[in-house]
Amino acid sequence: MSLVNFLWQDHSAHDEETAKQVANINPNKLIINVDGPGSDVKNPQCGPSINQLVIFVNQLTKNGFTGTIAMHPDATKGDYEHDWNGKGKLTKRNTTEAWMTYCDYFHQMNQALKTNKLVTFTEILIETESSYIPRTPEMFADIKAYLNKIGESVAISTTGDWNISRSDLKVNYVYPQLYDMGYVSNLLRGENVPSVARAQAVAKGMVNILKTKPAMLNDPHVNFTFSYAGDDVDAPVFGNPKRVWNKKLFGTFIENFNKELSQYSGSNINTGVWHCSEALTAWNTIAGSLGKKIAIGAAIIGLLITLLLFL
Repeated sequence: MSLVNFLWQDHSAHDEETAKQVANINPNKLIINVDGPGSDVKNPQCGPSINQLVIFVNQLTKNGFTGTIAMHPDATKGDYEHDWNGKGKLTKRNTTEAWMTYCDYFHQMNQALKTNKLVTFTEILIETESSYIPRTPEMFADIKAYLNKIGESVAISTTGDWNISRSDLKVNYVYPQLYDMGYVSNLLRGENVPSVARAQAVAKGMVNILKTKPAMLNDPHVNFTFSYAGDDVDAPVFGNPKRVWNKKLFGTFIENFNKELSQYSGSNINTGVWHCSEALTAWNTIAGSLGKKIAIGAAIIGLLITLLLFL
């Protein structure tokens, strides 16, 4: 079983090291954060520009990534005028039509990927919070129709609180934010200290709540989302600088979560990580350190064997 089904970027990251780290995990899906063409593409946490995206996707493939990619446009109100509206080759629109701008850029990026014979975005993840886009089934239907009109027959998805309903919104996928569950249960609040016992307890505690929510069950298009962001006081997150969960221990948590939830849901269970840059750093650094220790150990053993042969 894969550690996670998807990785979701918080800030943009499209450098070669990120490509290698993602390929090392090789999730089924990478959700790429995209700032508009007016963003500061010289800042490694902004962009990517269309050219930067092409380079990044090429690097992903060369390093062994075999999954799909999804676009998550930064659709916040504060960034619309600065990064999106009328920037690059995008049309200038009023805020009620902001959603069209994100669709147009999605199309421009996909065209560039196609031209370079690379995998293309198969999904657009629209986060409506703090945006000019209403989170309604009618809005998502309009987005899908517009994308079809400009030649992009792709999945539409969204995210929200832990009990979001995909059927109510009529989208292809939803990403319930399970790091929003701290207010529901005392067990899920407080410091999320890494341990096998805590992994088991959090998994069981979450499932005891989810099992009563029909929208969370028997649907393979629900993508349960955990967070490697820093603040774990009010919610169970896994990346607090003092309490970072390593790859093995987080894997133990995922295994327990799947085991617990499978008792109540008959569908495939999809899990993933938001703010994945912290997870990638933790998982790959630890794996890299272990690899170096193994290599050093092997070299020492080899040297000893050579010395013994000459004695």
